[in-house]
Amino acid sequence: MRKLGLFMMFAATMLLGACNNLGDDWEDNFGDDDNTGDDNGTEQLDPVGSGTEADPYNVIKALTVQDGSMAWVKGYIVGQVAGSSISEESQFDAPFTGAVYDDGTVATAGTNILIAAKADEKSISACLVVQLPKGDVRTTLELVNNPDNDGKPVELYGKLTKYFGVAGMKETAAAKFDGTTIGQVPEDPTTPPADAEGDGSENNPYNIAAATANQNGALAWVKGFIVGHVAGSSISSDSQFDAPFTGAVYDDGTVATQGTNILIAATATENNPSACFVVQLPKGDVRTALDVLAHPEIDGKEVVVYGKLTKYFGEAGMKETSAAKLDGQTIGEGGNTNPDTPVNPEVGEGNGTKEAPYNVSAVISLNNSGAKAWVKAYIVGQINGKSISNVEWEAPFGVADGSTQGTNVVIADNVDDKDNIVPVQLPAGAVRNALSLPDHPEMDGKEVLLYGELVKYFGACGIKNTTCAIVDGTVYGIEPVDAEGAILEIPFTAGLGDFVTYSVLGDQVWQSDKTYGAKMSGYADGASHANEDWLISPALNLSGKSSVTITYEHAINKGDLNNLTTNHTMWVSDNYSDGDPAAATWEQVEITTYPDGKSWTYVSSGDIAVPAAYLKDNVRFAFKYLCSDAESATWEVRNLVVK
Repeated sequence: MRKLGLFMMFAATMLLGACNNLGDDWEDNFGDDDNTGDDNGTEQLDPVGSGTEADPYNVIKALTVQDGSMAWVKGYIVGQVAGSSISEESQFDAPFTGAVYDDGTVATAGTNILIAAKADEKSISACLVVQLPKGDVRTTLELVNNPDNDGKPVELYGKLTKYFGVAGMKETAAAKFDGTTIGQVPEDPTTPPADAEGDGSENNPYNIAAATANQNGALAWVKGFIVGHVAGSSISSDSQFDAPFTGAVYDDGTVATQGTNILIAATATENNPSACFVVQLPKGDVRTALDVLAHPEIDGKEVVVYGKLTKYFGEAGMKETSAAKLDGQTIGEGGNTNPDTPVNPEVGEGNGTKEAPYNVSAVISLNNSGAKAWVKAYIVGQINGKSISNVEWEAPFGVADGSTQGTNVVIADNVDDKDNIVPVQLPAGAVRNALSLPDHPEMDGKEVLLYGELVKYFGACGIKNTTCAIVDGTVYGIEPVDAEGAILEIPFTAGLGDFVTYSVLGDQVWQSDKTYGAKMSGYADGASHANEDWLISPALNLSGKSSVTITYEHAINKGDLNNLTTNHTMWVSDNYSDGDPAAATWEQVEITTYPDGKSWTYVSSGDIAVPAAYLKDNVRFAFKYLCSDAESATWEVRNLVVK
């Protein structure tokens, strides 16, 4: 049976690490987004606007003003993010779909939009991602139910701050769209943020601006005025600024009898959540003293608090608050061991490249951006259990129940640091085999260079899907290919993009897997089934190139090793258009490096050279999979780059 399936990719495939420096290189993102060399005469745009309602920022300017200020921004609606990863789940064309939750249900509305300076923009790095809180703004602008909004101009008012780990707008309160004003337009949208002051010591605490700027996990003193609390799960919709203050309502309908946080601000009259600093109140004396439900009279009073500077409710905040000063009284016991010493927290360093890797402080400050990046630090221990509180700092290192190896390590900027740490996942394979501390306790204390995804792990800022580690000059795993200047780049973990699948024989087809990439197997229902299946690239223009290489990671397992190189092949054509590959002429190209064929360990394909005769327009390449009723391997391909 012959089948033709076309999978369209809505996710742009740029590394997110590049999106964190948009202010420096925005001009490079305009004019030639399809890598064809044809910019259609489009002019590069300048950053303009003052952020007022009368003179809103354009998107180019807003990308550079990520300082937490409230401002107006104008642009064109060009898409949305339909999930948790802006790099893999951005959609730029209808139909727009809702995010898929962990339980398999699908959201019935969008919660964000992407805006850009051009109505036809499809480059993530040129977009501002805008949060759409519940209410009229979301109902009017979201794309799942309003696909006709795509390409239309819009003006938005909200907080310029990172969202999805990149330049964005949150707490979007108002919009102007199709001649209508939606939401609540502020009276004074341009109040500038205060200058940062203080050094975080007890004698010279940070002010709100400084504490907001130093969300790096350091312990510090912060001074401000108590202005309210958050009586729920959302700082934008559940903040209360006036008595009577009420407790949070739980899912079963019961109401909390204590507050668990306070909002502090630079002035005693502040009632804008975006200008506040949210402070966690753990159980104990500090909560008892600062709970505004029990003590509404403290609303408006100046307070100094001591705790860990880290995001809370998804915003700049303080957690693990252990001490406070109110009305001349000191509450709690934290922060007094060296009260006059400035904090001077570790500074985030690097840009995530191999040449300038992030340090641990930078990973923490990026707050699970989802970017794939290089990180350099020291191995200081491992977590043995299900909680980050179960860190083992020295040998002997144990093995968790159900495991035969260590599955993670903990890293820090200094070998003796036990406070500012990041847990790192060690997936099965070369990286785990090399760094597992129960097997290799000698790795403890060594400097390591890691490549992985900056996402939450053990409930903290972490690194997952670690694919490469370098210790003492030895490389474990696969070094990622430098995709700068790529003609085509696709991870295959968010779909097959513009690749076409064609099944010559068999019911099984190439599919995308969010972990393993493009995946093909003839094994189904407990048996092998004969198959011939093609995964064919979109047409590429290779004219004028002196050389072109194809590189990817792949794994092959569960098949007959005698058929390893004959059943898993690559081909190139300059006259394929669509349908059956047999209607075109194909030339086989040699895959430089094959996996061992008997494990799930990925290897780099090496640089596969496109023959010189095909350095022309309308060239396609293809993966061809074969198997029989007697045996059927699984072939997995990911992180493909053509350059």
